Amino acid sequence: MHSRDSQEIIAEILRGSLSSVNLTRIIYKVCLTYAQTKKYLQLLQKNDLIKYDNRIKLYVTTDKGKKYLQIYDEIAQSLSRRQLENIKEMSYTPENKR
Repeated sequence: MHSRDSQEIIAEILRGSLSSVNLTRIIYKVCLTYAQTKKYLQLLQKNDLIKYDNRIKLYVTTDKGKKYLQIYDEIAQSLSRRQLENIKEMSYTPENKR
C-alpha cells in the first residue's frame, strides 16, 4: 500500500461524504484515527468543502467540495496519463524496435 498525501485523504473524505455520512463511517473510509479525521474535517469545514448537519449528526460534501473533487480528479487523471507516457518513453530503446 502506498502512502497517501493530504490531498488524497481530503478527496477520499469528500468522495465518501457525497451522501450524508457519520463520523465513524468517514474514519473507516479513510483509515485514520479519530483525532486525525477530526483535524481534516475541521479544515474542510473551515473552507466550506464539507458541512456538518447538527440536527441529524451527519457530514455532507458541499457544492464547493464537489467542485474541488471534480478538479482534483481531473488533475489526478492527467498526471496518471503523463506518468504512463513517461514510463513508456523511458522503457523504449532502439534495440527493442524490431
